[in-house]
Amino acid sequence: MAKTLGFHPNKEEVEALYIEQRLPISEVAAHYGVHKNTMRYWLKKLGIPRRLPGGQCRRGRSFKGKYPCKHPMPSREELFHQYWEEKVSLRGLAQRYAVSVMTIRNWFVRLGIRMGPAYRTAQPMPNAEELRALYGAGESIAGLARRYNADKPTVRKWLQELGISIRHKGAQEGVVFTAERVRNILKGLAMRPTKPETNLDQFLQEWQPGEWLYNGDGKYLVIAGKAPDFININGRKALIELYGDYWHKGENPEDRIAVFGRYGYPTLIIWEHELQAPDVLREKVLSFKLEASGRSG
Repeated sequence: MAKTLGFHPNKEEVEALYIEQRLPISEVAAHYGVHKNTMRYWLKKLGIPRRLPGGQCRRGRSFKGKYPCKHPMPSREELFHQYWEEKVSLRGLAQRYAVSVMTIRNWFVRLGIRMGPAYRTAQPMPNAEELRALYGAGESIAGLARRYNADKPTVRKWLQELGISIRHKGAQEGVVFTAERVRNILKGLAMRPTKPETNLDQFLQEWQPGEWLYNGDGKYLVIAGKAPDFININGRKALIELYGDYWHKGENPEDRIAVFGRYGYPTLIIWEHELQAPDVLREKVLSFKLEASGRSG
């Protein structure tokens, strides 16, 4: 809850949060329900010096005595030994000293320690089967890099040496998301029916009301990590997928039919240009409906 105008927190309480518990200004501000700038103003009014990267205080003051430095900068020898001899990554050093990676980089610059991925390229490759399994299950290159304390170029090199095709950014081929995750992704993208989907929905509702329901947002059904465009709601396990003439150009509709077919759902593929011939489309949907009824029967 935001504080009223003129409110100032207790100095001892702020010291406990900012100095003793080492909370960042953003979290202390959230505790009082105010903006970070307001919290900075309070620190100034209360005479509490602020921290800077490397454990230094503003205006050259130090956290001595009552205000101990949260993260005093270690010696050059200590950092050099951990980074170049123990092979600890910047992220690993940040975790050891409970600071940000940016702070570690700042220390390296000030101490004149060279940074580079050269030492990581010599890291032995982890278990090949484990690497295949993790990447095949959808783990990202960044996730693998964190798991094995390596950089992303090294992980890519491992994958290439194992003959594993590297996914393009955003591609998840072969990865089956849970229904909940698919719904969250589509919800986050604010998925709405496209104009062709809207036209097909109107066609189905006018011709066969109460038979088909739009499901492109995955609200009602997700199969093998995919949300079929239309589902039958009249007692039949049947689906309709609308393929755009441009967006699905070059795709094989049989692939999608096979995916849903493994779960007992016959699927009708309708191409966007077929919406221009409603009489032909009506016959196509009717034939599919009869065929699906025969299968379910």
